[in-house]
Amino acid sequence: MGQQAAKELTTSPALDGMALRDQTFLLSPPNVDHRLTVDETRVKESLTRGLLGVEDGPQVLDWQPADTPGAGTNQWLVDSRLIAEGPRLQLSDRDLLPYRFELRLRRPGDGAALWSTVINGAFDADAL
Repeated sequence: MGQQAAKELTTSPALDGMALRDQTFLLSPPNVDHRLTVDETRVKESLTRGLLGVEDGPQVLDWQPADTPGAGTNQWLVDSRLIAEGPRLQLSDRDLLPYRFELRLRRPGDGAALWSTVINGAFDADAL
């Protein structure tokens, strides 16, 4: 999930013409549907690892709503929301959890998203 989200974020049209290595992604705490039985720390770690795995990718920092990041042109706030998209799928050896992962890219101090996407899939909560 994190790798797919990283690919979507780093190929966003909002970043066209910008060198990724010169950008800073500030990851806000993800909003996670409690029905998925994963906590926000695991979701954020998955997204962070995905972004850090991008060759010549952006710098990745945690961001909290109380922080006031500067308005630099190379800074981006990444908002994420993980939502349960149906019942658990029970397989013989594990349960898969269908999800919808919403991502928004915006500038610090601006509530409007400059880009957003939705990723649908299912994951094994033990493997996230």
